[in-house]
Amino acid sequence: MSDKLELLKSNTVLFTIELTKKSLSDWVVEDIIALNQDFEDIPLLDAELNSNQDIKRIKDFLKNEIKPLDEAVYEACLEELKEIKEDLTWQTSEDGALVLKLEDWVQDSRTHLERKGWSHVLVGRSLLNPTQLNIINTMQNLPEASSIKVEIEKLKPPVKPHYFLDNI
Repeated sequence: MSDKLELLKSNTVLFTIELTKKSLSDWVVEDIIALNQDFEDIPLLDAELNSNQDIKRIKDFLKNEIKPLDEAVYEACLEELKEIKEDLTWQTSEDGALVLKLEDWVQDSRTHLERKGWSHVLVGRSLLNPTQLNIINTMQNLPEASSIKVEIEKLKPPVKPHYFLDNI
C-alpha cells in the first residue's frame, strides 16, 4: 500500500468506538455489589443515565448508601458520574450531535457497502476533525470509483464527504 493510503487510514476512525459514557462501569457496579449483595437488585445501577435527574438520583443513592461503606468506591463512582455528565453536555452540543449523527451514518453505510461487496471501501470520521467524513478506496485504479461516489450520495451523508478514490 502507498504511504498516502496508510496515512489516510491512520487518520480515519475505521472501527466502532463508544463515543459517550451512559452508565457506570461494570467493575464499579461489581464493587458496589461486593459491599452489599442487596444492591444487586437496584436497577438504577445498571440503568442508562440520560438526564441530569438520572444522575442526581444515583448520586443521592451513592451518598446515602455507598459513602458510609467505602469512600474509595464512592469517589470512583463520582468520577464516572462526572464523565457521564460531561458526555451528556457534549452530546447535546452542536458538534456532539453532529458527530453522533455522523457515527450512526458511518455504521449504516459500512454495512450497506459490505452487502454490495465493496469491503475495499473504507468509511470513517477523521481523527483530526471528527465532523469530517472520509471515503477511501483501497484498490488502486479501480474503475468503479464513480459508482462508489454515486452510491455514497444515495445514502445521504450528513456532511459533505472527502473522497479518496483514485491514485492513493
